[in-house]
Amino acid sequence: MMWGNDRDRMRGFFRDTWRKAQAGDDLEPMERIVAGVIAEHPEYHRLLGQDAALQQDWTPEQGETNPFLHMGMHIALREQAGAD
Repeated sequence: MMWGNDRDRMRGFFRDTWRKAQAGDDLEPMERIVAGVIAEHPEYHRLLGQDAALQQDWTPEQGETNPFLHMGMHIALREQAGAD
């Protein structure tokens, strides 16, 4: 499952979902949402293939947006919109 307090597990869900989507495997409903958000962010595709990126911290001082937080916000907004 994607949600929880385990950062590694949540980031792994993004990586695994993207790999499944790229392979053409069947996706669960939440995986379809996540894969759709990832597809809309090609700037993050490379990161999802790097295990080191799953461990990286993105801080404001680095001047980069945390890709997992950014995509997570897109997912949360889709979930809210879907709940009406």
